[in-house]
Amino acid sequence: MAPKKSQPTRQEPKPVSPSSIPTSPFPFNLITPDLTELMPLIQKADQVDEAPLQAVLLADSYNRRFEVLCLDQPRVLLPLCSTPLLAWTLESLSLSKVKQVFIFCGAHADKIRDFVA
Repeated sequence: MAPKKSQPTRQEPKPVSPSSIPTSPFPFNLITPDLTELMPLIQKADQVDEAPLQAVLLADSYNRRFEVLCLDQPRVLLPLCSTPLLAWTLESLSLSKVKQVFIFCGAHADKIRDFVA
């Protein structure tokens, strides 16, 4: 017959006194933050003037994989679901709150400029 294993005794948690909670050098309590203490800091962070979100689109490619399709129009103006790829990209950027877009293009720059204008 195998000897019985004794059950470990469960210890009750010790009560925590307020003096045992570490103090913070910050002007607010990080352990249990009170939102009323943090609101002035949050509002101050919201008032910071930020530069507008910008994006750079590379609308020119130097490889020749799509050369047959891109002899008379740029690759970014090729239709995808009957809509130019550039339109999909600009729509996605506008939904992402991008405010300024710079389009880098070499060949067919006039057609891209006409599409964007």
